[in-house]
Amino acid sequence: MEVAAPGVATNGLAAATAPVAVADPYAVVRYLTDVLQVTLGASKRDLEAAGSLLSKAKYSETVQKCTRFASESQVALYVQQDIFSAEQPNGTESDEVAETRYTYTLAAEVSFLSTTVASVAFIKRPGPIDPSQPIATQIQVTNFPGLSTLSNAQAQQAASISAFEILHSLVHHTLGPYFEAYTRGQEASNGIKQRTETEAKTGVPGAKKRIAELDLAFLHLQQNVEIPTLNLPLHEIVQAALDEAETRGVKPSVD
Repeated sequence: MEVAAPGVATNGLAAATAPVAVADPYAVVRYLTDVLQVTLGASKRDLEAAGSLLSKAKYSETVQKCTRFASESQVALYVQQDIFSAEQPNGTESDEVAETRYTYTLAAEVSFLSTTVASVAFIKRPGPIDPSQPIATQIQVTNFPGLSTLSNAQAQQAASISAFEILHSLVHHTLGPYFEAYTRGQEASNGIKQRTETEAKTGVPGAKKRIAELDLAFLHLQQNVEIPTLNLPLHEIVQAALDEAETRGVKPSVD
């Protein structure tokens, strides 16, 4: 696939547009679905189900969105996984576990609906995808659990799980170590030099400090998630004494 790129002639006038090759949008669609099968365990059946990105009704829209993503300056494309039904095996009620079905849709931003199981972010550099290079080398992929997953995990584990925990994990175990490794490699190859006070505040040291502050901020938010109020039942003797005091209109006492 090619798109026109404006050129300038030597006399300063606009020259004939030169075609710029971009990635095949159908190849981008295949790449997205391959990633979804690995990261989210997406089945072909669900990917092609009504409402999903490979369904007959949605496929042309999917190709159109992938065309824009592949050929324009758009840097992010998101796929959202949502629960849409839980079918009984063979369509009948039984003791067997119901089969959960999902829809997969393309979006320009992350959503956080109660039905959202996960969102996958596909990030590229501004500009078209180069068709001469593998698509996988030009796109970074990150997946985030949705509200449905967080709520389900909390119900099963009886523990508070929030998006702040996920964000803290990404910063602490991914972003921070990646930045640290890159800057350490740069310093080793270029040689460590004495930095001015301004460089220490605005350069790499300043960035490291801000990443550490972001890490700590997410940790504090994670720890400050509202804790459910405990409901501790009173012993029957204590409850009876309180009820009697209330009936008599006197203040409860230990006597």
